[in-house]
Amino acid sequence: VRAKPNVAGADDNDADAENKAHIEKQMIKHDDVSDDALLLEKIRFENADDNVHFNLSIHDQSILLALCLDVKNDNPMDGLTGMQMFAYLARVLNQHDDWMVYATGLLERAWLECERTHGRERAILQIQALADQHSNRLTLTQSTFKSVEEDSAPAQDRLRHLHGIVYPPRWDMLRDLAERYAKLGIVTSAAELFEEIELWDDVVECYRIAGKSNKAEEVVRARLAEKETPSMYAALG
Repeated sequence: VRAKPNVAGADDNDADAENKAHIEKQMIKHDDVSDDALLLEKIRFENADDNVHFNLSIHDQSILLALCLDVKNDNPMDGLTGMQMFAYLARVLNQHDDWMVYATGLLERAWLECERTHGRERAILQIQALADQHSNRLTLTQSTFKSVEEDSAPAQDRLRHLHGIVYPPRWDMLRDLAERYAKLGIVTSAAELFEEIELWDDVVECYRIAGKSNKAEEVVRARLAEKETPSMYAALG
């Protein structure tokens, strides 16, 4: 008697591989940012045996992320602390089994890379991509309807294991991204993000720095028409 092929098992494997491919698309690679990138995507040891990694369960990956945050909370934020955290993040990012766990690892890595000269541009785009993926609008990092509808994970996949990790709400991520844009001098983009989450004082300040006084005054008067506040009156000078 010939054994029948396990069609259901093959279908499950194909679905699992497709799901992992969707999860991995969250990553912004160095080559996506620059054609002459200096940094490797992963740590590459000279001994090939050191580059072999065994699969971890999703719970084990969540524990590594917790240990990474423990290093951050118990040490001053300097170069050595960042390198210690990178070790945990690099191990978590070797796998892409869960959408939210992988996204958390990418976000933590992006925050660390913002302090690096050669990684800052990729880090900003990575945070932008992570914020955009919770929206169905066309943006810089999801510029086609295919990337919005087909390459995105359903809500139930994104919410899985949410309570086992530390992941910020979207509005907090947008505020963080806007502040980083402002520090880099990209104040108009920062103002648009601040406006989206209704941080009006920051919106006015960004337009003022950008030299768009008329736009800043327009925002102030619109806010005063809705509700009079001391900060808006102070912004008028």
